[in-house]
Amino acid sequence: MGVSYNKKRQNVLLLGLEKSGKTTFLKKILEFDQSTNNDLSNKIESTVSYNYCLKTINDQEYDIWDLSGSSL
Repeated sequence: MGVSYNKKRQNVLLLGLEKSGKTTFLKKILEFDQSTNNDLSNKIESTVSYNYCLKTINDQEYDIWDLSGSSL
């Protein structure tokens, strides 16, 4: 007997203070299927407005929103 849940898209909002790792977390999610262990810390620029991606994990779709932690 397994857990039953709705197969619709799930929304994920990454919200936090400036330079708290929201975009790094998003990039790690996007690379999860790859077997690379790259250091992303000096490759990621600050988010100006927002980042968005659609990720499918185990046949479940996720809309992932990464909002900027700084005020414009």
